[in-house]
Amino acid sequence: MNETIQSILNRRSIREFKEEQINDEDLNIILECGRYAPSGMNRQSYAFVAIQNEEMMHELVNECMQITGRDGSPFYGAPTVILVFGDVNSNTYIKDASTAIENMHIAATALNLGACWINCVDDLFNSKKGEKLREEIEIPNNYKCVGSLALGYIKGDYPEAKPRKENIVKIIK
Repeated sequence: MNETIQSILNRRSIREFKEEQINDEDLNIILECGRYAPSGMNRQSYAFVAIQNEEMMHELVNECMQITGRDGSPFYGAPTVILVFGDVNSNTYIKDASTAIENMHIAATALNLGACWINCVDDLFNSKKGEKLREEIEIPNNYKCVGSLALGYIKGDYPEAKPRKENIVKIIK
């Protein structure tokens, strides 16, 4: 089977990561795959911020824990988080940013890394603390956080695919 298709079919949301940081080469490949995601009229209305700084990661985890009310890290201990923003001046920014997240997710799978799409960050960036963080990471106000990707080396066994729903595909000829 084609390697790209195999990566798509093997992709899983990983929720347990090793502490070891991913290497720069893999991070750059994943970000480049995000940059090559399809976008409405090729506007490329997305922007990415990869966080590996421990202090900033700690702040991000704590703020998201407060927002979600969770006891544990919403990023499952991943050493890298990629924040994905979309330019609200584009009417397709949510779709554009979402396809970028998916491209990065598949790229991580192809590189034998774990990834999980995390949504609590969009709530964070709608708060006062999120405004402060937005300034800190230098993201313009016209960019809205759409989601994020937790990345790292997989800890434990790779999860099996859950059964797919039946009767959700129709082909009309």
